[in-house]
Amino acid sequence: MTTPTTTMQTAPAHVETTINYFPEVGGTTSYVTGSPDFFNRKFAPTKVKVQDIRGRETDFSLEKQGFQWVEHASEQGDFGDDARIRSFYYTEAEDLIRRVTRATAVKGFSHEVRSVDLSTLLDQNKSVDVKTPRNSPPAMYAHIDNGPAWANQLFRRFFTSEEVERFRGCRWAIINAWRPIKTIYRNPLGVCDTSTVPDSDLVPVYATLTPTWGNTLEDLSAEQSQVYNVKANPNHRWYFASKMQPDEVLLITIFDTNKTAEGIPRRVVHSAFPYESGQGASPRESIEFRALVVWEDQKAAES
Repeated sequence: MTTPTTTMQTAPAHVETTINYFPEVGGTTSYVTGSPDFFNRKFAPTKVKVQDIRGRETDFSLEKQGFQWVEHASEQGDFGDDARIRSFYYTEAEDLIRRVTRATAVKGFSHEVRSVDLSTLLDQNKSVDVKTPRNSPPAMYAHIDNGPAWANQLFRRFFTSEEVERFRGCRWAIINAWRPIKTIYRNPLGVCDTSTVPDSDLVPVYATLTPTWGNTLEDLSAEQSQVYNVKANPNHRWYFASKMQPDEVLLITIFDTNKTAEGIPRRVVHSAFPYESGQGASPRESIEFRALVVWEDQKAAES
């Protein structure tokens, strides 16, 4: 079974930075994904401390905090080759998630390669066609990719009717696998302990998707896509792994029918944040893989 990376460090460090939260006034609750207006939305930049988990990777798990770092070397090679990502990397990432979670079914449904700067897009007032390899910027705001309504739509969309019936009553989730393409020196990804985020901090936002959104296997532009933006809260506990390597993967729970043993919902707020660690000249390069995950040996919690 894949185990989290362990790197020796005498004491956990932290980074003082800002997270873009949903503003008290003037926040956008609907948008077209990837448009200039999408990238020019108003946020409330808030000072936070993001703890570096190096040296204590094993303290974090999907079951407890909702996220987990694991070691996994990919054989994908060229992450600019979209066809190979679909034919090879999807299977590789599905197998990784299956091994770590012990799920009985894993189905990848989209991915996103990020390798351009947001500032470049804003300067040029450009939209993003994320079907173009390496043409999406880091998501520099606190969010959860899928709210419950959209998660259920995706479940029904990407599983066959026979699978939906077979999985009825089973626990299922959406889990993202986030991997650096090169060592991360700039704009790393932070994740927030799910136990520190009450439902009252979550703001439902509705996205109109372009046909090219997130390199999905199907055109989802006709669907009403519910996501969550997030209001600031001083109790939020943020974490990241400094200088993540291409053979490290961060697994993130986006939605789960079941709560933690302590009764806390598993849905992880995450955000890239401004930070450079010595070699930050080039844009950050990463790939985010999204999958539906089912445990046929576990019952879904009653809502």
